[in-house]
Amino acid sequence: MLAVGDLGVEHHELLAGGREAGLAAALLLAAGLGCRQAPETTPVAEEPGRAVIYPDGAQAEADITAALGKAAKEKKRVLLDFGGNWCGDCQVLEIYFHDPANRNLLESNYVLVPVNIGRYDENGAIRDAKNAA
Repeated sequence: MLAVGDLGVEHHELLAGGREAGLAAALLLAAGLGCRQAPETTPVAEEPGRAVIYPDGAQAEADITAALGKAAKEKKRVLLDFGGNWCGDCQVLEIYFHDPANRNLLESNYVLVPVNIGRYDENGAIRDAKNAA
């Protein structure tokens, strides 16, 4: 950032009533000439309730197969979470799954598998088969 002295105006002149110099300094700084480097970009924070929970629907079968193997080794159950990233209720459920009051129960007893249903147009056969079982 430019200092008052960088503008050819001494600090005491501004204090002593150098109104024109003070106005010029303020105008230069307000015009953006006081920035010597570009501002840092900040990463976009994930908006609450807008998490990407459900992976690409094409990987659901592989995810379920992996979860079944893991659950067998760890003596846990598999919990299939059918939903879509657009779904508000699914977003809330995700928050509750990871709430400290629930997380331990979930992680101790279940292998969670998020299954993307798209806009009700993906993985319907998996849903139907699991409902029938």
